[in-house]
Amino acid sequence: MDKEKRTEEENRITNQWDTNRIKMAKAGTLMERAEKRERREIQKRLVEENKRLAKEQAERLNNLDHKVYTNRPKDEYFSQFNTTSR
Repeated sequence: MDKEKRTEEENRITNQWDTNRIKMAKAGTLMERAEKRERREIQKRLVEENKRLAKEQAERLNNLDHKVYTNRPKDEYFSQFNTTSR
């Protein structure tokens, strides 16, 4: 009888440990999934931000090339310098 009680108690404790291990594994899996989801969202936002910045830079360079620097000096301008020696 004492041996049966001890065996039942050991089985109960083993079952509790198994249940706890299963719960912890499920919780770990859920946390990993949440982290992956969060990393994907951060990566998505980063890609969108980089696209926006690239578009802004392209617009800025286009503005500089077509509106600001419209009167660029020609080769004749540069050829007049350093033509004589001292």
